[in-house]
Amino acid sequence: MTAQVTMAMQTVSQHTKSRGQIALFMSQNDISIELGKQILLYVKRRKPVHPWMRLDGVESLKHLPDQLMLQLHFEVYSPILGTHPMWAQLLDSHPTGVAKVCCQAVSEVSMKAGDALFHQGVLATKMFFVRKVHDSGDEALMYYPAEDGKEHGQNTHDTSTQGRMSVLEDHVVHYHVYLKHGISIRKGEWFGEHALWLVQDVCTAGKEVPVLHHGSALAIEACELMAIDAIKFRGILPEHPSLLQELQPYAKRFATTIQGAVACVDLWGKADEIKALLHEPFLNL
Repeated sequence: MTAQVTMAMQTVSQHTKSRGQIALFMSQNDISIELGKQILLYVKRRKPVHPWMRLDGVESLKHLPDQLMLQLHFEVYSPILGTHPMWAQLLDSHPTGVAKVCCQAVSEVSMKAGDALFHQGVLATKMFFVRKVHDSGDEALMYYPAEDGKEHGQNTHDTSTQGRMSVLEDHVVHYHVYLKHGISIRKGEWFGEHALWLVQDVCTAGKEVPVLHHGSALAIEACELMAIDAIKFRGILPEHPSLLQELQPYAKRFATTIQGAVACVDLWGKADEIKALLHEPFLNL
């Protein structure tokens, strides 16, 4: 723990020294104010990120008794889960099951500016929450939807699966999809929820359809994400039958809603849309 604090202090000291050297250089060489501002802005955005204390990075915490470890994971991750309406409901009705999810299925992902989180056409295996952005702004990642006609990777997947897992036409307008400009993902937002509910689907031809990402996500700032592993999450549910029973209607509504749509599956499920699913009568599903 002391080593981490020392490292953080050294990082701050190095950054302060660097800015001082740049200011002195500009003054001695009569660098224009406009150019100086641009250089300082660039240096600021490229500044070293202070070490983020991830739970899995604290060695002494790895040997806690199981019950303490369960409680620790729950206190760290449940407030983030609770920003999502469905998870907030589960925290009230099934806190024990959610604690198990926090301990066994949740992990942290650290991103540097320019890192790719996923690309179009790769398997979708996690739901993500943006936990922190290491800058003054709140934009963490940029999402680039697949171009029309390439949504489902026509070169590698059967065309009969096209259109099964994207947003219904009346939802598309909510995302203002511009294929040449990306869609920003901000602190406090979540995405990739379809990985939890769609699993391996089977099309009419009896062929398994993998759950894919329908676009690419790139970090535009250093940021911290929280991820729920879909396979581990589904492995926990049979141990909590009442939790599974409560989730089944929601999962079916979620899957039914996004079937037959054409864009932004990775981003579908804003707070108002999730609340609508939670209050929708469980009929004809």
